[in-house]
Amino acid sequence: MTQTDAARLAGIDQPNLSAIERGRRIPTPEMAHRIVSAIRGWDPHRFQMSLANLVSLEVGREAVSAIVNDPTGSRTAMLRSLQQMAERDDGSSAAWIQRWGAILHRWDVEEVLSLLLSSDTEDLSLRNAAPLDGLVSKTQRAEALARARRVWDAAGRP
Repeated sequence: MTQTDAARLAGIDQPNLSAIERGRRIPTPEMAHRIVSAIRGWDPHRFQMSLANLVSLEVGREAVSAIVNDPTGSRTAMLRSLQQMAERDDGSSAAWIQRWGAILHRWDVEEVLSLLLSSDTEDLSLRNAAPLDGLVSKTQRAEALARARRVWDAAGRP
């Protein structure tokens, strides 16, 4: 797929996609989702996910918004949340905690945004163990659940 094809499918101008790829521009959460979806060939008419994964995606969008608004503060909050997770862990989440530790150590904003917006199975699993407590409030989580439920219901899911 060419950059021109990806831009067309995502509904953005090719120069904007080029700037995003080169790190000269940070996409909005919605734009990042459209780009990832275009590249991965996501078809909204074949979107088959569990309600839990839809909630995870919506919570990820809330976290992306926080990161875009305050990258440094978000990283600090995520590191603090990760530390709390590690202190409570009985060993069952050690691999996820280690992986998030490496991600937060690198702090490649584009990588973090992509993980939080991705519908890829592995990324969903990683996001479900994401240290987001300091970024996404209980109210935002409830709103994410409500949005996911509307999508689920609109798709005619039981």
